Amino acid sequence: MRCTYFDTRACVSCSALPVPYRQQLAAKAARVSALLPPLEWLAPYASPPTGFRTSIKLVVSGSSRSPKLGILGSDQTGVDLSRCPITDRRLLAVLPPIKSVIHQANLTPYSVPARRGELKNVLLTVGDDGHVMARFVLRSKQRLPALRHAVADLQTTAPAVRVVSANFLPQHVALPTGPEEILLTEQSTLPMTVGDVRLYAHPGSFVQTNSVVAGSLYRQAAAWLAARAPQSVLDLFCGMGGFALHCAAAGTSRVSGIDVSAASIASARTAAREAGSSAVFSVADLTTLPVNDASAEAVVVNPPRRGIGQLMSDWLATSSADTLLYSSCNPLSLASDLAALPDWIPRRGRVFDMFPHTDHAEVLVELTRK
Repeated sequence: MRCTYFDTRACVSCSALPVPYRQQLAAKAARVSALLPPLEWLAPYASPPTGFRTSIKLVVSGSSRSPKLGILGSDQTGVDLSRCPITDRRLLAVLPPIKSVIHQANLTPYSVPARRGELKNVLLTVGDDGHVMARFVLRSKQRLPALRHAVADLQTTAPAVRVVSANFLPQHVALPTGPEEILLTEQSTLPMTVGDVRLYAHPGSFVQTNSVVAGSLYRQAAAWLAARAPQSVLDLFCGMGGFALHCAAAGTSRVSGIDVSAASIASARTAAREAGSSAVFSVADLTTLPVNDASAEAVVVNPPRRGIGQLMSDWLATSSADTLLYSSCNPLSLASDLAALPDWIPRRGRVFDMFPHTDHAEVLVELTRK
């Protein structure tokens, strides 16, 4: 893949881009294998090398009249990535009307060096039928009325944009979003088929950046669990319910999921209701609270980069589960967590290339109790 941004060093996020993709994937799988205990490895799952990003965060820079949507360069000035080849074309297609909204609403891009401005980031996700969710991350509510007016026009000029919200991040911090979200459209969820399940993204839900690979990850987990035929599955750090809903669709009679994000749990409940699934979802902070349900026969964990931690490791040691699937976005914390699970034997694993052209690796490992 050729990328003008990489060739000119305007953006070097895809650090492995000069390496042929097959070599990238083989090297990534070898690095992961070297970190973990011996186990059976399935062939790594390859991503489409271009157009794979179905959910993106764009830093806003420039001016309200001529905004840039992309990243901050090393000098803290903005780099426009409106033709990024790894971004889904359906998202690239809505960037011009998004820029028009910024102009129309007079949303001054936030300057990191000066600590001034209103609009910090724009987050975009594409779902079924090419429909898009857009989240405008603002410093304050000063320009909210103007943004509401511009969004009403946006739905006429860019009908693919179905869900729009304003998010507020008043602090000068390196975070993509803040805690408060205001919906600006009648439609509140974005349907998106991932794997074999239709999910429903609310603004604020955690959405995997690569829907094709995420779907394959969920399918693999459901297939491994189906071979062991558990009657109950507990999905921890469940997000929008991708793992749990795939297990329920595969025939597991009792499925439940837990996540700290209320928006993600709302999404999971919507998906379960629309699918007629009996899967049950609840909100809890798994980093500080022990899991109350220790009766599940199988457990799926999909923690953030820091891993599951000691509290969760201790709970897994005493639970009644005999099968554990660990989905990790950080092989280093995965290796540490596996070392803290002496009662569990890693059986097989697979690398899923969620972020081609980078060192990032998504890994699924199946474990059984000794």
